[in-house]
Amino acid sequence: MKNLRLGKAIKFLDLSQKDFADILGFNKQKITDLVNGKQNITDEIALLLEEKVNINKYWLLFNEGSMFASKNKDLKLLQEESNKNLIINKIDELEKSFLKRIKELKSLI
Repeated sequence: MKNLRLGKAIKFLDLSQKDFADILGFNKQKITDLVNGKQNITDEIALLLEEKVNINKYWLLFNEGSMFASKNKDLKLLQEESNKNLIINKIDELEKSFLKRIKELKSLI
């Protein structure tokens, strides 16, 4: 069964599934599987979503309450937080790639 609420939240945050996956530290396929219902959203995943992008775990799992955990945060702030997490994850990826390349170059010397 598709998880329509997760898809709705991703769309509301104006993120691609790839960007959303990057924020959470998942690969895109995992998000696709969660949205399409091929993988269930566990309590751990729901808690991670609440911590990283403020999606209300009770709304996500049980359709209780509002989409976002804190009603005091506006959409712009949520998008800024999501973008900040995305940038941090991209920097981490670049750093790993850079270190790997340095190691490869050192092996040639």
